[in-house]
Amino acid sequence: MTEDEVKDFFTNHNPAIKQYLAQHLNYFDEFNILSEQKIFYGLKVDKVILDKHQNFLCLIECKGDVGTTEFVRGIGQILQYRSQSNKEMKNRMAEKFSTVLAFPNELNTKQNPVQIDKLKYPNDVHLFIINSQNNSYKAINLANNKMGSKTKYFGERLISISPYYFRDNTFAEYFIGLHSMHYRSFLQKKVTRNIDNILKICGSDNPGNGRNVGITLSSLGFIDSNNRLTPDGYKFLNLSYPEFVERLTYDYAFPFINSVFAVINDNKIINNKEDQRLLINNLWNLSPNQQIEFLTESDSKDKTRYIGSWNYILKRSLQCIDFEPRKTNFSVVYNPTIGMPSIASKLNQLELPKEIQVFLSKLDNPLEFFQ
Repeated sequence: MTEDEVKDFFTNHNPAIKQYLAQHLNYFDEFNILSEQKIFYGLKVDKVILDKHQNFLCLIECKGDVGTTEFVRGIGQILQYRSQSNKEMKNRMAEKFSTVLAFPNELNTKQNPVQIDKLKYPNDVHLFIINSQNNSYKAINLANNKMGSKTKYFGERLISISPYYFRDNTFAEYFIGLHSMHYRSFLQKKVTRNIDNILKICGSDNPGNGRNVGITLSSLGFIDSNNRLTPDGYKFLNLSYPEFVERLTYDYAFPFINSVFAVINDNKIINNKEDQRLLINNLWNLSPNQQIEFLTESDSKDKTRYIGSWNYILKRSLQCIDFEPRKTNFSVVYNPTIGMPSIASKLNQLELPKEIQVFLSKLDNPLEFFQ
């Protein structure tokens, strides 16, 4: 991936930029992206993002598939940008802004062994890693997230197919979580993300995993740093459950849904989840030991944990497949792929999940339920 290709990622029309601003800067309004902008001392910034008041949201230095020397030069450049944003440019900066070093995930590989995690960076800098295979990205705020487990993104073993956090929850739980945050914002000064008790009352299959619901809603840009709904959150709040599942699938979770369903649909016999994992890797042209974040990723002996979660999402949330518990004897109910009859139209013909039925019944008297 060349430097120009990295620069081309940062455009007004790329929805990933809106996602980044929402997730990392808590910014949800209009923005504009400009190229090659001069700042003090003759420096030029590859890309800048301006907010609706024409203040700087982001100062971005882009590097392609380069060696260590050129990458270190990029670190020096963002150090200068950071310094100017706190001094000469202080009055032009947005209330919350970022300094970004963007580069492709070809770095820190056998072909180009740049030791990204061993280098020293300015404080409060975002590393923006672009997956050249699918134009997904991962952004790491070094001030909030020390390298630690984030080093998994530096190299060949793990790839991302989506910038969003999806982990061990059904879409019904996200629906319940979003509505819970909405009601709590009227009843509480400080809105808590803990919905374990609500999930338990509703009869959720995984009631102790409410923490991940809040993380996902934040990752999707549906709630802000105070756990209150954003404009995108309110758009999804107004959807019926079938419409919610369809929009969440098509707009956010489709890379995961499509990967799992395509393998099930194209293979009449899948012996076990390990066989399914290898088929998904093959679908993405990956070697058997490579991993896809939140899909075939594993930091334990169980390499199929996330695959099992997505199987149940397809069964319980989309209701597009069926299988016996803990088995892979899949049967296809309908095809959820974009362009086929819509997911919402199929779900409208089926019974709502039991936890959604219980939850909707509680909305008649929400004061006690959402405290």
